[in-house]
Amino acid sequence: MSRVRLDQILLRRGLVNDDQIKQALMRQRSQGGRLGSHLFYYRFLSEEQLVNALSEQLGVPGVALSEMAVPVEVLQKVPPKLVDKFKVLPFAFDPATLVLSVAVIDPDNREAISQIQNISGAREIKQCVAVDSVLHDRIAHYYHGSRGGPSGRQVIELPDLFEEDRSWGESAEEQPAGRGNKVAEPINVLMVTRAAFLRNLLSSIFEREGYALLVLSQPDQIARAMGERAFAYVLVSQEMEEDFSRWVKEGAIPSPHAEVSLFSSVCASLLDNPAPYPMMMESLLGSLQKLSEHRCAQSEWKPPYARMCGDVRELGHALGLRRIAVDGLQIICSILIPAKKNRGGDSDPAMRFEEGNDLRAVLACIRLPWDIEGCINAFFHLLTHSGGADRCGDRRQETELGPQILAAVWYRHFIADGIEGTDEAIAEAATSLMREREGRLFSSEVLETYIRLLDQGKRGERRWLQNDIFLVSGACEVAKQFSAALRKAGFRIVAIDNLPEAKRLYERQRPDIIVVNFDSFPNQAMQFGRLVRNDSTTLAYAITTENKSSLIVSLLDSGFSDVFTPPFNYDIIAIRMSKSLAILAELTAASGSYRGFSGTFQELPLINLIQALGMSQRDVRIVLESDEGKAAEIYLRQGQMVYAQYGNVCGVDAIYKIIAWGDRGSFSIEQARDFPPGNISLPNDFVIMEGCRLMDEERI
Repeated sequence: MSRVRLDQILLRRGLVNDDQIKQALMRQRSQGGRLGSHLFYYRFLSEEQLVNALSEQLGVPGVALSEMAVPVEVLQKVPPKLVDKFKVLPFAFDPATLVLSVAVIDPDNREAISQIQNISGAREIKQCVAVDSVLHDRIAHYYHGSRGGPSGRQVIELPDLFEEDRSWGESAEEQPAGRGNKVAEPINVLMVTRAAFLRNLLSSIFEREGYALLVLSQPDQIARAMGERAFAYVLVSQEMEEDFSRWVKEGAIPSPHAEVSLFSSVCASLLDNPAPYPMMMESLLGSLQKLSEHRCAQSEWKPPYARMCGDVRELGHALGLRRIAVDGLQIICSILIPAKKNRGGDSDPAMRFEEGNDLRAVLACIRLPWDIEGCINAFFHLLTHSGGADRCGDRRQETELGPQILAAVWYRHFIADGIEGTDEAIAEAATSLMREREGRLFSSEVLETYIRLLDQGKRGERRWLQNDIFLVSGACEVAKQFSAALRKAGFRIVAIDNLPEAKRLYERQRPDIIVVNFDSFPNQAMQFGRLVRNDSTTLAYAITTENKSSLIVSLLDSGFSDVFTPPFNYDIIAIRMSKSLAILAELTAASGSYRGFSGTFQELPLINLIQALGMSQRDVRIVLESDEGKAAEIYLRQGQMVYAQYGNVCGVDAIYKIIAWGDRGSFSIEQARDFPPGNISLPNDFVIMEGCRLMDEERI
């Protein structure tokens, strides 16, 4: 028997109207989740009204959890692992009848009830439906000690302003979170002000950036809101500062757990920025380095703090650390004072530092909002316990990766100072000595990334991407290894769980590259590839474990620049991406004349080369040579192929022959000023796709 839809129940009861339903549906399509929670978010109905409607729809009793205090002994009946797995909350237990009452979202989950009954020892489990957003909040509060809002790592989009293709998500009625459809709830922000117009002005702006803003002015409203949800931030206008303080003192509103920030006006808060954070951090590091240089004045070795901080900064960014963690590592690097160096012919001395009485005092005074104390403790522990890097080489917690970065940079500069010879000889000897410390002071990932950075800097090639690579994939071993290879190659990775979120992020920020795991999103990947290809110059790649020619052709046809299939050579894949970006960077440079570019098809296949050049919309000539010494040439006018010749074969047939080379060839690109008579009039994508089909037919 089918259930009555929730919106029909609410409309019949007169609790909401059609416009309110539409507004909640628009927000649901943007964020997922259940319709009732979005109606509750906008306060179109109370928790009790929504619970009663859900009870009628699902045929089980309802429970309002916001005002309920759950005893500890009841919470202990169900372990956190089951609570998180099934999204349930035990809230009452009758010792006489051994009945355990449990708040649920889905009363049809028989597996959940069976496991809870077995582990709790209850004779009967009584299910009561609850509002899912309130249930999640109460689980976080009781089982995980959360006082603030949930994680804001995912972006929450505005309600849709334009009609979207419905195929991007589930139906509008219910969108339960599942594989590839995990959506974070926004972070709650309370603004206390009499400027009521800010409610309509700012709420949508905050929501777009992942925050749920509630603007209130009356103490009863504020007290009710604080009882219903946990606020991560509380903003109080200056004209209400005294009122707010009095309400807290008199007990009219509870004391907020979050820090209270005062603001004079929205404009003043945005415009009043006399010392931007980067300038302040640069000034702080300069001061700390001068202080350390003064303390090292009588030492035998004077560390090059500025250069070392530069190495820490680039190595930290290359390994994916956040800006705040990288700045914390630079602070530590700038205040460490080495102990006197006992050369004594020892070219591989152990690192020792003079902690001094003021080291931790300086750290305590700076109070950077990152675990500097934990990082420096781990750093000293790493220096005195062999094998420490092995234990955290595969984990990416910043306080575990940070000490290895410090150890690598300090060790390299420390030993290089004691080596004599040319710069090349010193660099080679230092690298050799560092490899001997691999696995003890730092992991192979940290070491190899640092060596690559030093090599790039020596050749004057050090350059970091301004945008991130979006890796859209579920949790799998292929995605994990692919991510590690890309980080090792110098890219920053933004891991995204599902394609709707990737689409929202893509609309806000155009990355250089998007990689989509087709196996995780077989029904949406091709649509996403077409979106990217038609909208920007972002390079899009697909990875799949299905090595089928028809699938590869379909993915290429939908707009992906390349498709990676087993056996995966992650290092080669990273090189291909780097080469494609290098071509785009060369061809789209705003200044100077084009200097040319060369490479091999193993590094960059012809298909990727043509697609990258097509995005640049430049006039170029490609000179090609096969491994057998056969020559060919292709001309592109404004990124479109207009001429090709391979021996006696011309036009599109020449392109098909060149595609058949596979990875057995090389190319060089030069700027084209004069063009031969054209012999290609078909679009690039059509020619490439036909060449791929012909090559597949030959293989068959």
